[in-house]
Amino acid sequence: MRRKNISTTTKLFIQTLKNFLPCKAIKVGVIGTGSIGAEICSQLVSKEYLDTLMILNRSKAKQRGLFLDFTQAAVLTNHKPTINECFSISCMYEMDAIFICIRTQSEETPISLEMEERMRKASQHVAFIKDLARELEAVDYKGKIFIVTNPVELLTRYLAEYSQQSSDAGPYTNQIYGVGLELDKARALVSSREILGQEVSPEALIQHGDYLSLHFDLELDKRDYQKILALTKESSPEIRKFVARTVYGPAFAAIKTLESVFGLRTDPVCVSFNYGDTALGGPLSFQYGVPNYDSFRTIANTLSKELQSWKEHLRNSIDEINSFYEENF
Repeated sequence: MRRKNISTTTKLFIQTLKNFLPCKAIKVGVIGTGSIGAEICSQLVSKEYLDTLMILNRSKAKQRGLFLDFTQAAVLTNHKPTINECFSISCMYEMDAIFICIRTQSEETPISLEMEERMRKASQHVAFIKDLARELEAVDYKGKIFIVTNPVELLTRYLAEYSQQSSDAGPYTNQIYGVGLELDKARALVSSREILGQEVSPEALIQHGDYLSLHFDLELDKRDYQKILALTKESSPEIRKFVARTVYGPAFAAIKTLESVFGLRTDPVCVSFNYGDTALGGPLSFQYGVPNYDSFRTIANTLSKELQSWKEHLRNSIDEINSFYEENF
């Protein structure tokens, strides 16, 4: 029997107050400690608000090594957080926040849609997200979930859809956020310096990928806008000409997103989120962990064509990946 909405709402409200009024110490789990996941862990250990860091990795040897390394690093801090290694994903359910940083080693998915690079391994990541969603629903998880793994918006949508299929248990849509657009905002700022010779204040919207749109606090010439947008989108490939992958930008964006959502900073953050029947991104501000969509809605009103195109693309991608998933998993 489904629980009444009023009891669910009351329970969520109480948990929100408990978590965010005030927020003094946070327990954080990181699933996947590759280059980006490990860097997120490294930055978290140095943060005085960190109470506990829980790490989980596919390679238990690497997990053990990082556990020992971070344990020794934690001793050198003033706040001395607890470092734990996790041997079952159930350990994560006691955390206030979970970062998902998995990276499949499987073959790329043969999707017929003309998807960008970050979408090509979607089905293998979806398999993990679907299993995680069911487990989070079963324990009525009340913390925040930050998806770093690409494709960010697609996985953000999948986690919401598959975690509320059989009950009113969480996680709810305002617990799930995708990380990436804040990095696009930073890249757009750097690109604007190069193109315009001055800094302008950008906001990154819609998708951390090919459907990215930018909004500036002043009106730009269309040619300048397209140059900045193209340069922003090429930032990651440009970095990977010289090193294996981008690490520090994504990790810093992840930490800033966590801090904004938990009320540890007051400035808005560009983040991906579930919105109605889709997942997209834009600037949000937070108070006591509750998102304020006013800034996003104001800008989104000027992007109705782009938003509709993205919604159709996302739904088509989900439908095709679902078909692939049913045939192969």
